[in-house]
Amino acid sequence: MGKMFSLLRASLTDNMSIFNIKTKKQGASKKLLPSVLAAVIAFYMWVYANMLMDEFDKVGMTFVALTLFVFVTTLFTIVEGIYKSSSLLFNCKDDNLMFSLPLRKGTVLGLRIFKFYLFEVVYNALFLAPAMFTYTQHVSVDASYYFICLLALVVLPVIPVALSCVIGMIISAISARFKKKNFIQIIVTTVFLLAVMYVAFNLETLLGKLAEHATSINDLISKLYYPAGAFTGLITDFKVNDLVFFIAIHVVLSAAIVFL
Repeated sequence: MGKMFSLLRASLTDNMSIFNIKTKKQGASKKLLPSVLAAVIAFYMWVYANMLMDEFDKVGMTFVALTLFVFVTTLFTIVEGIYKSSSLLFNCKDDNLMFSLPLRKGTVLGLRIFKFYLFEVVYNALFLAPAMFTYTQHVSVDASYYFICLLALVVLPVIPVALSCVIGMIISAISARFKKKNFIQIIVTTVFLLAVMYVAFNLETLLGKLAEHATSINDLISKLYYPAGAFTGLITDFKVNDLVFFIAIHVVLSAAIVFL
């Protein structure tokens, strides 16, 4: 067990930065820039969450903003995870070193998936935590809300990680046949950025339409993506059975993806 923790600790020192910043500067200035960028993103998520919740407040359905945030953040995480999975799982710099050690290949891959999962927990929290905090400024909550939010920050990345692992494996296998291995990842990232720009330029119009169709949007997302509906269901009407099922389905899925 001690060896496993040592390997995990060593692996967490490489390729775990959310922002891929290349600079010759060392020391505090190199560490400060990622923190500033993270703070800027969190601030904008807080602003967008406030705008959404102000609109949904008008129809008495503030929680729908959280349903949307969970769903959209999941899409962000999947897209980012597909890109990141190549360097964290399938094309790692330490392949020769790790596979020369007296460890099973399954152990090495398990460590890498856990590392990938930790990365996505941080990435997810960057978008979701500000929205969860904003909700407390619009709606009176109790202690169970904070417990569910902390649990959600840990559990919600499981499905995006699972999908990213599978899709990333397929893309890595296909792109390995071409000279430009990052071509597919670049296309996916470009499409994602264009979608973000479209939403940003049409935000005011979109907000009005979202509030107008709050009920149908919440029902649609809940049917399309169970965790989003389950999370908001737990914060609006907490039931132990729903909580147990919410945890169980993610545990089973995470075990299945590691086995696969």
